[in-house]
Amino acid sequence: MNPLSAGLMLCDRGYVVKSSSDPGFFRQIAEILRKEKVQILFVGSDEEIDFFSKNRLRLQSATGTFILVSGESISRFGYDKWHTYHFCKEHGIPYPRTFLPSQKKELKSFISSNGYRLLVKPRVGYGSRDIYRVSNQQELSVFLKRVKNPIIQEYIGDDSEEYTASSFMTEKGRIVGTILFRRYLSAGATYKAEVIKDRGIQSAVEGIVRKIAPLGPCNVQFRKIGRRLIPFEFNIRFSGTTPIRSILGFNDVDWAIRHFLLRQPLSRPKIAQAVAFRYWNEIIASRESFSNLKQKKKHRLRPSRVRILDVL
Repeated sequence: MNPLSAGLMLCDRGYVVKSSSDPGFFRQIAEILRKEKVQILFVGSDEEIDFFSKNRLRLQSATGTFILVSGESISRFGYDKWHTYHFCKEHGIPYPRTFLPSQKKELKSFISSNGYRLLVKPRVGYGSRDIYRVSNQQELSVFLKRVKNPIIQEYIGDDSEEYTASSFMTEKGRIVGTILFRRYLSAGATYKAEVIKDRGIQSAVEGIVRKIAPLGPCNVQFRKIGRRLIPFEFNIRFSGTTPIRSILGFNDVDWAIRHFLLRQPLSRPKIAQAVAFRYWNEIIASRESFSNLKQKKKHRLRPSRVRILDVL
């Protein structure tokens, strides 16, 4: 959507497109898919999940491109946290108590028993944006006004026991593999990730993923309280640790191409024991490349026009 996006400089061709909520988005995406003869399209952002899950079959029919996204009802479990809460309740999955602002009586009862161990967050959001820890009634009132379409959620555990796990499921419901990370956050994103080997946690995560029944990738974020695993968010898509996972042996992008496109069998991966660190790097683009993105809304990458500088 924005020409000031680093990812556009890392592709063979880059396009600036409309918002997925824009009526012209379908036509624009369909034109790009046909022009570039795209065989498979991956979705990696919550904002676009809703559009692609609703229009998957229509877009596939119009372009011949395989759209890798779970169905509309499944996808909603991930990007809408109120639906996540009800999905967990219906399937016996532990989950933080969650309230809508209109549930004043239920919320008051919870606070009288548990105090202000609460978070205010967007019902549809990502990357820990607009998430606020609440410690009193005044803060609760302020944050409910500040956050668009908010929910109130029980604050569970602590930062030292936060994990992210990813699984990959085939069309026939087989889980190819699962990778577990203890994660350390900065600005809502994982900036350190330590591979964890724990069969009990892996079994619990895979049990949750089987109940979700995604098409391809699925990410579960959770905290541990003792041996109890409490998920608080599902990303039913390729998530932020995708590149880290691929280096460590869990290459779900490669599996998606092999399984959905090439129809090749997949074997269970061997996950490397490692710790991943993230740091800033810089991408320097020529004025010509950036001007094309601003004016023509597209550009073709020429390697000499873009430089990547790794900076610790």
